[in-house]
Amino acid sequence: MSDISLLEANPSDAEELSKMAFEVWRECYAGVVPEDQIEYMLVKFQSPTAIVEQMKEGYRYFFFIYDGKKAGYASIKVEKEHLFLSKLYVLSDFRKKGIASYAVTEITKIKKPVQLTVNRGNERAINAYCCMGFTKLREQKADIGEGFFMDDFVMQLS
Repeated sequence: MSDISLLEANPSDAEELSKMAFEVWRECYAGVVPEDQIEYMLVKFQSPTAIVEQMKEGYRYFFFIYDGKKAGYASIKVEKEHLFLSKLYVLSDFRKKGIASYAVTEITKIKKPVQLTVNRGNERAINAYCCMGFTKLREQKADIGEGFFMDDFVMQLS
């Protein structure tokens, strides 16, 4: 049986987290979001500077460790009414090994409803979240600048 764990990241890990994000986002969003928007979102939300700023704002980042190897990452922020699961990405070589489900199980130990946003065109992610017990609450369209929008479902696990 494989060993899965979470390792909390700190600001000195921002470069490594960013590198991981640049790899996985390009793959996950290919064909879902235009390429120029992917690149814009990476710089805006997942550059080392952006990650450090998010940490200062209360976001906590975690690496997924699978059999001793970093296999992806997540980011959460505890809000008043719920826990916001901001990021949940598993590198392609480690998918379908239970890592995302393990991470959600660990996160739910905080004992608040978990909410997330997922691109409405990302069927693979939507199906995975539904299998974990998330339900769609509403649609949300957010202007992220430079003429780009995030067209998402807000999903919740109670």
